[in-house]
Amino acid sequence: MIGRLRQRVTLQQPALVADGQGGQVASWSDVQSLFADITPLAGTEQAHAERLVSAVTHRVLVRAGLTITAGQRLVWRGTILRIEAVLNLAARDRLLVLLCREGAAA
Repeated sequence: MIGRLRQRVTLQQPALVADGQGGQVASWSDVQSLFADITPLAGTEQAHAERLVSAVTHRVLVRAGLTITAGQRLVWRGTILRIEAVLNLAARDRLLVLLCREGAAA
């Protein structure tokens, strides 16, 4: 199973960054680069606010070892994958399954 982890992704977490005027702006900071296996699961299109919005979900398999949580995101080939759930595969602390939704936060 480990040999399938061939896609390079960057794990990012939300961060507050100084805006130069005494305030802060929400941004994303890189945590680590990882190898992953990415599988598209489903795609849907819905009408939202009089425009067509598509949603694509992915299953991403990564090695365990880092603390990865819902709310973080992955960047893969310029595509943002928002992590919505983290599952410990077979509860063996070797592989994590990340259930992700493609695109920026809705």
